[in-house]
Amino acid sequence: MEYLSESEASQLMPIILMNELRLTAFALSIFVTATMGSESQPVQNKDKPVTDQQRIVGEWMVVQTDHGGRRAVVEDGTGAAHLWSITPGKIHIRYGDGTKKDLFFRLDPDAKPKAIDVTESGETYLGVYALDGDSLEIHYSKSGDKVRQRSKAFIDASILEDRTRRYFRLVRVMSRQDKY
Repeated sequence: MEYLSESEASQLMPIILMNELRLTAFALSIFVTATMGSESQPVQNKDKPVTDQQRIVGEWMVVQTDHGGRRAVVEDGTGAAHLWSITPGKIHIRYGDGTKKDLFFRLDPDAKPKAIDVTESGETYLGVYALDGDSLEIHYSKSGDKVRQRSKAFIDASILEDRTRRYFRLVRVMSRQDKY
């Protein structure tokens, strides 16, 4: 086996390094092209929810609640004491004392503001909602004469004195799987 002299090796070293650099750049360009895809056809994540009906599904924790002056103690709890599990069309509420309640709902995301119909014990109440990422607000009135009228704004001055109004601000509860 014949070895190169030090002067021959020093002359070849720049050529070898340049070839390695070219090979690395070529491999990197192939990787970038393969992962970027075509700009004219963006890659869509089929698992990502695209409608409010899909985005609202999950586990939620109440961080603020207001019941127009007539508060039920069990409903006043927030945090881990007031959790909502939302599935398509249904809200399962679990309070800190173990009490549970089921509500049913229908969303109209095209209404301005976005509308929600909440049904409890056969009575349907008209309300509004705002869904922004992992934050959800729901506002409706249980008043008999307000049942047929939906608020025109998220907080409507006409119902601020309504002692049967319900307001909930919730944040999504991240599961261990969502965090990683």
